[in-house]
Amino acid sequence: MHLYELSIPGTNIQLPYAMIDEVERLLEPVFSGLLLSQVVAVGQNMTNEMIQNWVKRGYVPTTVEKKYYRRHVVRILLINIMKDGMQIEQCVNLLEYFKTLDGMDEEVLYVLFCKVALTLAYGGDYSETHFRSALKKYEGVLLHLSKEDYYKVGQVLGIMILIYAASTFQQRVTQLYGELLP
Repeated sequence: MHLYELSIPGTNIQLPYAMIDEVERLLEPVFSGLLLSQVVAVGQNMTNEMIQNWVKRGYVPTTVEKKYYRRHVVRILLINIMKDGMQIEQCVNLLEYFKTLDGMDEEVLYVLFCKVALTLAYGGDYSETHFRSALKKYEGVLLHLSKEDYYKVGQVLGIMILIYAASTFQQRVTQLYGELLP
């Protein structure tokens, strides 16, 4: 039993452990055409200016009638997750690399990442063994890949998981420090 809830990575949407497999369903309203202010409200530590800058620089596709849809929001959330662990250009390059793998798109990456990351976070274990186990649990969307592409997806997810774990640990350090020395 878990006494706390984590949020879906990159968002402020709380997700109980028992609902990890429901990530896609819970995100559906977020993908339905949001205004900038709504995207910012859903995301963790995002600002209007940050997102507008990403669009201006071409990191995020331009909006459709000032609304952000699935492909926009997924790209924003993925960059937001990785931005503290690597340069934005590296985040974008990693996402573009992922899309070159057979039949893969960023939504698949984001949902798979969320499931694996939350499984590891709730388990409190980010080891290679547990990462492989969590990836195996959710690998259904990857079974069409060649062995080489499957390995590459694992590498992309591994990079993202390490960034997510570092961020999670940093948040915990900040919390503990604040409790000890307010």
